[in-house]
Amino acid sequence: MLIDYLIKFHWRALALIALTGILVAIFEGIGLSMFLPLFQEASINMSANMPGFIKAYLAFFAEFDMYAKIRIVAGLLFVVMLLKFLSTYANQLVTLRLKASVIRYYRIECLKVVINSDLWFFNRKKISDLNLMIDTFTESHIGAVVDLFGSATPSFFTLLVLLAALLFFSWKITIAAALIVAGGAWVLSFMAAVIRKKSVVLYETKTAFSRTLFDILNGFKVIRIFNREAAMLDGFENKVVSLNNIQTATTMWTVMVGPVFELIGVCIVVVILLVGAFLVSKGAVALGVVIAFLVVLVRMITPFKALNHARASFIARISVMEEVEAFLQAKHRDIVDGEALFKGLKSGIEVSGVDFGYKDSKELVLKNVSFTVKSGSHIGIVGASGAGKTTMFELLLRFYEPGRGKILVDGVDLRSFTRASWRSRIGVVSQDTYLFNDTVRANIALAKPEASQEEIEMAARRAYAHDFILNLPQGYDTKVGERGALLSGGQRQRIAIARAILLEPDILLFDEATSALDAESEAFVQRAIQDIARNRTMITIAHRLSTLIDSDSIIVLDQGAVVQQGRHQELMQCNGLYRRYVETQAI
Repeated sequence: MLIDYLIKFHWRALALIALTGILVAIFEGIGLSMFLPLFQEASINMSANMPGFIKAYLAFFAEFDMYAKIRIVAGLLFVVMLLKFLSTYANQLVTLRLKASVIRYYRIECLKVVINSDLWFFNRKKISDLNLMIDTFTESHIGAVVDLFGSATPSFFTLLVLLAALLFFSWKITIAAALIVAGGAWVLSFMAAVIRKKSVVLYETKTAFSRTLFDILNGFKVIRIFNREAAMLDGFENKVVSLNNIQTATTMWTVMVGPVFELIGVCIVVVILLVGAFLVSKGAVALGVVIAFLVVLVRMITPFKALNHARASFIARISVMEEVEAFLQAKHRDIVDGEALFKGLKSGIEVSGVDFGYKDSKELVLKNVSFTVKSGSHIGIVGASGAGKTTMFELLLRFYEPGRGKILVDGVDLRSFTRASWRSRIGVVSQDTYLFNDTVRANIALAKPEASQEEIEMAARRAYAHDFILNLPQGYDTKVGERGALLSGGQRQRIAIARAILLEPDILLFDEATSALDAESEAFVQRAIQDIARNRTMITIAHRLSTLIDSDSIIVLDQGAVVQQGRHQELMQCNGLYRRYVETQAI
């Protein structure tokens, strides 16, 4: 996919990288040819089978003395090397910009997958893995591959130019050297295969290490509460040791490539000297040819090492690249968006015969659930943990789709509406209120980014949050910290309610909005809920049943099924589950 993307959207950049690489190679070859007049002056016999342009170049120097030749060669060499430098810089500049574009593309595409996936996707993925995928892998591996391509291109063309020079000097010596190169290439290929296998293990080990570290950093309070510091340190130490071992093993093979390469180079030089000496003794080549051959061969070492390093680095990154590509191509979204725009609730919501079960379980979480919510009514949902209350909310928010049955809104299947237009008319306040590490103003305006300061303050007043906000160090411009850590639970909930109010929703969903609050904070939140619930449809999940006594209807869920439904007084007259809940809470 990376190659397809580059060819489709960045073929001009690829062509520029290739062009600048060719120019670097050409100027490298020209730079070497600058010295030919000096070799000739030193009475080193060159091959008579020279191309015409080389003979013309040498003829130009015929009338100059040695010192003049040196000055001219030095000047020409400076110009050629300057052009080579400019070509190299252009190559690196284009590569850098292409790398930035590729990293941006892959990060955005990965985040699109995350944002557009259904909730089931998040139940299976760890946040640390997603962070590693979007942040580290795209830059350290995919971006690095673009770097490798940019640096390898000049090296590749330089090798071609220098190889042509070797053939020009002596094809016999070149063939002898090529046999050694072929043997060395096989050894290097074997080492590259080992490095790739170890790189796969390294990737898996590093992912496990990141998961452990993420869990420790996020759960440090729980670790301290249960005195698990020593156990966590032991487990973390084991992960560190495993990671260090595989990193060391991989690095040992990687660093071995350099010495092996040097050994191959020495073998090539030895073979050239032996073959060259034999050919010189037979009068097949001049000594100057062998010397020139060795000079060119030495110049080949740097681009050859760069090309081999690029190859080894690319192989080491293949496993991670495949992981990213698989992530982008996998189907993470089972929900098909509707086309109709939801413009407001009129008659009400009907849940009709809904079944639902999660993909990894054969058990149904909801079983033939049916109930009606009239527009403007207040509905309560109660039940033990695991009864399916939150799952019902997630179906209403279209995080999932019913396995069987329908959810009708004003008589229309909920799936017919676009999710954006439907959710724009719903205000949600949950027990675990998430606030971004931003200002109070930004967190309230999340529901309506274009809201004015006056609208934000009005929403805060209606949520009974305005007064405490003004007492914060910078008022509405105060940063709330990670997940709102600098605020109390009640303050976070009131900001969440202000956020919902700002949306002016038709429907309000409250999921255990007060269960974790103290009495004073709960009183503020309940007052805010009562104020904003007037003339709005409200569905509330609550463990504290005292908050549902005045509801128009209470739905009792047990093991995913509706077992009772009615007003508080009606349900209390029945010797059912709801009455047992109420008596347990001594209401």
